[in-house]
Amino acid sequence: MSISKILLLTILTITTSKDIILIGDSRTCGMAKYVLGFEWTKAKGPTPNIISEKARNQLGYSIKVIAEGSASHYTFLKEDSDVSKGVKKILGSAKPGTKVLLWLGVNFLSSQGTFEYYKKIALQYKNLKFYAISVTGVVESIKIYKVKNDNVKKFNLDLKNRIQLSKISNLRYKSILYKENPTQINNKGKIVKVEASNASDGLHYNSALYKVIFYAMTSGL
Repeated sequence: MSISKILLLTILTITTSKDIILIGDSRTCGMAKYVLGFEWTKAKGPTPNIISEKARNQLGYSIKVIAEGSASHYTFLKEDSDVSKGVKKILGSAKPGTKVLLWLGVNFLSSQGTFEYYKKIALQYKNLKFYAISVTGVVESIKIYKVKNDNVKKFNLDLKNRIQLSKISNLRYKSILYKENPTQINNKGKIVKVEASNASDGLHYNSALYKVIFYAMTSGL
């Protein structure tokens, strides 16, 4: 293949409406690193794992990630935060029809606050398609984090209800769970459980489970 053809393929890949933007917290950081091959970049604040403005097209489309380890909706609502600035820059330059996958919540299970942030950016960038991804569960027997699966389930159901009632045309709730069970990931009918073998600290996952979640997220988009 000639250099000119390679360049043409690259340009077509980056400009296609199949492009995806991921917005999230430490779980998104892990997915970006272990599944998509992104590298973490140093931040000035206490959490050094911010990822932004990186694209990969080995999967046939462009992927960009905006994530901070300890992030919640509060982090993204702060106008002067690095991730908030990253959102403005990346979403502001995204091609119409780009899919934006929103995966916040586990660090602060407030369905109202999370919804208000999702609503804000969906209304601000009406030419993009936003998908609120259900928060996945934890291994409660590993008591490093205080997150409870009952609270995760309630968060997801409340968030789904708020989004449906809002009738915002470019914002949808996308469940990647089996029967809304936070510890069971549904990837095209194949159920994978969140357990100690793939979530050693109880909350963050290994590369195999991140891959399952990524494909469940992007399936059918």
